[in-house]
Amino acid sequence: MFISLKNINLLEYIAQYIINDEKKKFLSAVDKQNFIKILTLSNYGKINIAQSLANRFNQSFEQHIQTNLYSFSYEIVRMTMRIGIYFSIFHYYSNQFFQNCLKLIELESNSSRPLYRAKDIIQIMNTLIYMGYIRKQNFKYLELIHTYHQMNQFNNKPERLVDVLAPLAIINCFPENLLEELFTKENLNQLIESRMKEKLFFISESYKLLCSPQRSLLDQNYLKTLPHHLFGSWEIEKRKRPYFSIVIQRLLECVPNRLYVKSAFLLKHFKSPDIIICLNTKQQPQIIPNGMMKSIGYFDENENECSLYALQVLSEEEVCVNEPFRPLSLFYSKAYQLQKLKYIPVIIYPNDSLHQVKTTKEVFEWIVQRAQTTELLTLS
Repeated sequence: MFISLKNINLLEYIAQYIINDEKKKFLSAVDKQNFIKILTLSNYGKINIAQSLANRFNQSFEQHIQTNLYSFSYEIVRMTMRIGIYFSIFHYYSNQFFQNCLKLIELESNSSRPLYRAKDIIQIMNTLIYMGYIRKQNFKYLELIHTYHQMNQFNNKPERLVDVLAPLAIINCFPENLLEELFTKENLNQLIESRMKEKLFFISESYKLLCSPQRSLLDQNYLKTLPHHLFGSWEIEKRKRPYFSIVIQRLLECVPNRLYVKSAFLLKHFKSPDIIICLNTKQQPQIIPNGMMKSIGYFDENENECSLYALQVLSEEEVCVNEPFRPLSLFYSKAYQLQKLKYIPVIIYPNDSLHQVKTTKEVFEWIVQRAQTTELLTLS
């Protein structure tokens, strides 16, 4: 059993052990996993620790794969999972480590039968999705999930199904057979934790928006029972992203009144707020029609040749700690869904430069240019 530690000196001592192990290589795999788990539970995240973990792991992994092309020891897989959890909790991005994680999953998929715990492989893939390394369907992984399903790995484990399907929904993947198995009255009555309800709501709303024919996987009676905090809180979200109010204020300085700038939770299952503006072909702001934000396709773009921009002011928690211009996966997922609603997403970083733009004309030019950058980012 592991508990979180409050003693900073002890945590620093453990961290130094892990950092020194990169070169000295004296820790056993079990001890190292335990140390990583303690740091994770203690919410002790440092970039230098993550760097050492990635360097040491990548070196060992690549040496192993040169001599054994088909399998890894159980401890390597467990180590991969533990490091992945540490990285995802502290938002550390390591392209090489994630690439090696994907190799491991592909090797497991190619084997005649699964060699490792389904729970570990699922957690590794969830890390790749959450950190934005995997942003589209991976057929090798889906084959593994199909195999796990045939092996009854999800029988009487609806929480495990949720933990598979919620990350897949982030990358717009909705396996119909698993959705049917999950969204039963019996399972919904079991999944009463707030964390589970939040994921169920995310899966259902994403499915309703992206799949045809449009239908909700949760009925209205169930939706009425969801706690309000699942839909996003202005107080909490503004506190998390102080730059949001600065952007609103700068935009209001550029327009005649508040009819030109609105804020809303366009997609409540993401819980992040949006700033909406409407620009014509000359990049001039227009009044946002009432009711425009309430329904898909309500606003006719051709009528006034206007475009709707949804500004996404990110918090520090929504970008990678070591690559501050790399957003996490939920941004990409939300941007894609906003495009389905005919909005143009615009990424704005936690400490961006919009407030420094001097003239009104330049402010809206900045937004249009950033929208183009955002599109390239989501396509990369």
